[in-house]
Amino acid sequence: MPHKKSGLDRCPNCQNHLSPGDNFCPQCGQENRDLQLPFWHLAAEAVEGLLHFDGKSFRTLRALVLHPGFLTNEFVAGKRASYVPPVRLYILISVLFFSLLSFTSSKSSHSRQTGSTDRSHAGTAEQSSTRMSFYSITSDELIGLTDVQVDSLLIARGIEQTPMKRYVARQIRNIASGGGAEFDHLLLKGVSYMMFVLIPIFALILYVLYRGKVVPYLDSLVFSIHFHCFVFLLLSLCVVLDKFFGSWPILAASVLVLPGYAVLSLLKVYQQRWPATILKACALGILHLTSIAACFFATALLSIVVF
Repeated sequence: MPHKKSGLDRCPNCQNHLSPGDNFCPQCGQENRDLQLPFWHLAAEAVEGLLHFDGKSFRTLRALVLHPGFLTNEFVAGKRASYVPPVRLYILISVLFFSLLSFTSSKSSHSRQTGSTDRSHAGTAEQSSTRMSFYSITSDELIGLTDVQVDSLLIARGIEQTPMKRYVARQIRNIASGGGAEFDHLLLKGVSYMMFVLIPIFALILYVLYRGKVVPYLDSLVFSIHFHCFVFLLLSLCVVLDKFFGSWPILAASVLVLPGYAVLSLLKVYQQRWPATILKACALGILHLTSIAACFFATALLSIVVF
C-alpha cells in the first residue's frame, strides 16, 4: 500500500532538518510520514500488516496446495525471501481455520438450542455441543443433579470415591447443566494450543523415521509446519463445504487427500523410493493419530478441570 509522505522539513521526533526526498530521518530513523490519515486508510493498513496478502502470499499458497514438499525444499535450500515464512503462514491459516470453526460451531449450537426450546418450551441452559462420559455416566445423566446426588450416582455405578473423581463428575455436571457454550469456547481454544504443540511432536516422529537420511530436526520441523498449514487450509474448505454438502467432504479429505498429500510431500523432501515412503507414511500417520488422541484427551481433561 503506498504511503503518503508528510513533506515536513523537520523530524517530529528529534527535530533534525529533513530534505524533501528524505523518507526516513537520517538521525533517528523515524519514517517521514503523515499520520493524519483517514480512518479507513489506517484500518486497511492494519489489515494489510496482519495478513500481508501480496504476490508472495499467493505464490506461497499456490505452492503449498499444488506442489507438496516444494516449500520445505525451498526453505532448506535458502530460498526464503520469495515465500511467506513458515511460522507466519501457520499463524495466518490456523487463525482462519479456528475462526471458521468457532463461527460455524456457535451457529450450529444456537440452532440446536432454538429448536430444542421451540419443541419443549422448557429450560434455558446452554448445553454443550460436546457430549461427555465419565466411566459409565454420560453428561446428560448429570444435568440438574446436586453434589450429593452426583456422589450417590458414582456409588450406584460402582465408581471409587476419590476427591478428583468427584470433582471431575461435578465439573461435567456444571458444563452439561448450563456452561456448555463457555466450555465449547474453552475447549476450542485448548485445541488450537494443542495443535501448535503437536507440530514439534510430528517433526520428532519424522526425525526418528528418517534418522538414516541425516536430516536435521529443523528441516523436519519446517516440513511439519508446512504440512499442518495444508491440513488447516483443507479443513477450512471442508468446514465451508459441510454447510452445503454434509460431512462427506471431510471424510473424503481424511481418507484420500491428506494421505496422498503426505506421501507426495515425503517423496519430494526425503527422496526415498515409493515402497519405503508409503511404509513410513503409514507409520507416521498411526503415530501422529495416537499423539493427537493422547493430546486431545489431556486437553479435554484439563479444560474440564479448569472450567
